[in-house]
Amino acid sequence: MENAALVKMIVIRAVVYGLILLLVFTWIFSTLLISAYRPKNSDSPAVFNISFENIFFTAADRVVVNGWWVENKTNDKCIILCHGLGADKSDMLNYIPFLYKKGYSLLAFDFRGHGGSKEKCTSLGYNEVKDLLAAVEFAKNKGAKRIGVIGRSMGAAACIRTAEVSPDILAVVADSSFARLELMIRHYARKFYHIPYFPLVPMAELTAKLRTGFKYETVNPVESVSRTKTPLLIFHGEADKNISPANAQMIYDASPGPKKLILVKGADHLEAFSTDQLNYEKEVLAFFGKYLK
Repeated sequence: MENAALVKMIVIRAVVYGLILLLVFTWIFSTLLISAYRPKNSDSPAVFNISFENIFFTAADRVVVNGWWVENKTNDKCIILCHGLGADKSDMLNYIPFLYKKGYSLLAFDFRGHGGSKEKCTSLGYNEVKDLLAAVEFAKNKGAKRIGVIGRSMGAAACIRTAEVSPDILAVVADSSFARLELMIRHYARKFYHIPYFPLVPMAELTAKLRTGFKYETVNPVESVSRTKTPLLIFHGEADKNISPANAQMIYDASPGPKKLILVKGADHLEAFSTDQLNYEKEVLAFFGKYLK
């Protein structure tokens, strides 16, 4: 009887300790999902001898967003530049010279939870739509009448989702977007943290949702793109190990509007621009030249 009681006590303790560890790891992983990123990068358009204005504007939920406004006097066309997760507006610097030279005004900004923008956490493309909508309004107030957007990774997903609800966005360039956020979270958990999907990932997602109210299951660019005919230019690295090029194909197939898919040979995640910069710039300028007339 004493042995049986001892075994029972050991089993109960093991279960309790296991549950505590599971809850701890769940909390830690949910924190990773929503953590803010503040890269220390002091570069600006000034490195290209291009004048800019450091700006702030406010999203619909009162989050203050920081950005750069680069005004071009030659026309009323504007391109809004949207960085990816863990980056900031400086990640879009290399897009500025060739677009500015072509006559476009430019707006690059930090998504919430990144760079100089406020908010203590990111939402992986859920509330970032509000940031981009506020950027569109800022550009319109500056006189822009024909607006295009370029996004990378999470920024690309936000661009696609925002185009669904904003008729002011006339053309989208999406570089390395995921098709469905939950599938990306599952892949990242396995690839970067060596975490099995069940039970930790669903529990972490639920915990993050309870902590923030974010509805990750709705962040699906492949569904958003199917509900808009906004012209779409997709770039993706054929060797992308973070977000498979299959995501780009899914988004391309779902789009009912004018579209083009460019897979860049040998390019890993977010390397399409640096791997084939001349052709990348050529395609982007031709795309905006056609749809922002």
